[in-house]
Amino acid sequence: MSASRHPQIGSYGTLLLSLGFAAGLTALLTTVITLRASLPEQAQSAPLPVATLLFQQEDSYQETLRLTGLLQARERAQLAFEVPGLLLSLDAREGERVAARAVLGQLDTRQLEARRAAAAADLASVEADLELARLRSERSTQLPQLFLLLRPTKWDLTL
Repeated sequence: MSASRHPQIGSYGTLLLSLGFAAGLTALLTTVITLRASLPEQAQSAPLPVATLLFQQEDSYQETLRLTGLLQARERAQLAFEVPGLLLSLDAREGERVAARAVLGQLDTRQLEARRAAAAADLASVEADLELARLRSERSTQLPQLFLLLRPTKWDLTL
């Protein structure tokens, strides 16, 4: 509490506190001097052991820093396959450096190959239907000429 709230303590309290502090400091210094005087002469003047190193000037140095933080890539790439499917293999891991144009993963292509085989079969069927239609068209253009040849004619055998 401050001296302004209790005017009767004011300057007398400060004086008593200062005298107590001075007495404590005097007692502490007296104890230190007494203890120091009671030590043997060798203990007071014995040199402390010091480790020595040879100085060698270097042009550069390396410093290892251990830091905590968040690393973010300068560039981010969104990767996707042209067609959906099951991933058969993944040849790169997150954060790993990869060369340009490197294969990062492969899809299971068995379904695609089955669809391609079915499409090839459909194409062959359509081509066969086209050939049949061409032959029928060719035959239909030739039929009228055949009918003309096969039509009975009257021969005039009179002389």
